[in-house]
Amino acid sequence: MDIHKNARLSYRSRESLARFVIEQGATRKAAAAAFRVSAKTAANWIVRFRVAGLDGLQDRSSRPHRSPRRLPKSSSNLSISQTEESLMIGKFSIYKYVKLQGKG
Repeated sequence: MDIHKNARLSYRSRESLARFVIEQGATRKAAAAAFRVSAKTAANWIVRFRVAGLDGLQDRSSRPHRSPRRLPKSSSNLSISQTEESLMIGKFSIYKYVKLQGKG
């Protein structure tokens, strides 16, 4: 996975930050200042390193694990007019669905 364009820290920098705190005894605030990130971001990387080791510092997808408002697959075979009538959803929801399917 590629690092996103706004990321402050690369994989190696995250490792250095975590080791700076754990091995050298620096405070999270001092480490955050040294690596030019917020204290909360530094804390997140340190916790991930403690829990999962180097694997915890890998880039992760930001895609949600679930989408509760997503249209059910069973409605994918219905035409737009049938979908609107039977499921009582609005035209905007149908438009989003059609766009996601690449049909619009």
